[in-house]
Amino acid sequence: MKNLQKIVIIDDEMVLRNGLKYLCDWEAHGFTIAGEASNGIEGFQLIQEIRPDIVITDIVMPGMDGISLTAQIKEHFPNIHIIVLSSYDNFAYAKSSFKLGIADYLLKPELEAADLLHLLEKLSRTSGLDDFKSSASQFFQEILTFCSLEEEEYLEEFNDRGIHFKEKIPYTLMAAPYQGTIPVHRLLPAVTNLSLELFPACPCISCVTSQGYLCILLQAVSATELPSHARLTEFTVQLERKLENSFLFACMPVFSVLSNLSQVYGEMCGLLSYGFYFPEKTLLFPELSINASLLFLILLFQIVWIHYVLMMPEILYTII
Repeated sequence: MKNLQKIVIIDDEMVLRNGLKYLCDWEAHGFTIAGEASNGIEGFQLIQEIRPDIVITDIVMPGMDGISLTAQIKEHFPNIHIIVLSSYDNFAYAKSSFKLGIADYLLKPELEAADLLHLLEKLSRTSGLDDFKSSASQFFQEILTFCSLEEEEYLEEFNDRGIHFKEKIPYTLMAAPYQGTIPVHRLLPAVTNLSLELFPACPCISCVTSQGYLCILLQAVSATELPSHARLTEFTVQLERKLENSFLFACMPVFSVLSNLSQVYGEMCGLLSYGFYFPEKTLLFPELSINASLLFLILLFQIVWIHYVLMMPEILYTII
């Protein structure tokens, strides 16, 4: 008999726990429901006893909620995969658990056996790695906010995860606030598929950061064949259509080395604040921030000038 991956379910709704237990023939898919609990406190005690491979937990529970439980699990058992269940009302709160290292979240109203099994099988394959190496998306997410490796090390780490970036070829970074409800395990493959369609020769990786940004990293075909502004804009428009979700992306069309990635990411997050001045755009480039600053100065000058003109009669009257 093959070794089954152990799953623990933690949710205060008995109906949901039972629904998950009888959702499918778990053993036929390589899993077993090893235990269940109705709140985070009981759940953590169960986890200490069973040491499961995967935990499926609700976000809102009495005693200890899903966020606190996730923090405890990741502190004591960092190799356990965690899937968070959420309703629409708690969606924003659920997304905050990404910074604690959850594998993904699923919306209860849209929970389907096929989606859950797809995610579990993906996590099961990851658990089989001897060194528990993070996925390419997880590694990308980590280095967006903290870069401390040499350029060759970044390339090697990505190569080990199946993303074959090359030396001395420029990159493009795109970042957008993500407010959609599509789970990450469905969102990121959609981004990859569209990238392969529009930029077939460009290596691509994407992630959703703990700050809630969808980030996409592309490498150009060569130093002279860079993705055009028009092509990148087409990418954002098609992504909106495919995901039925509106986006405002900030884009750094060219930068040289991965060791600059966290700096570029910070600049792109800052650039998004200028979206107010360009409501018709789906893609902002750095030069637009200069235009926005000039626009602000022009508006400020107009306000001062109008104020001066309105005050002129009073000033003249005072002098006379």
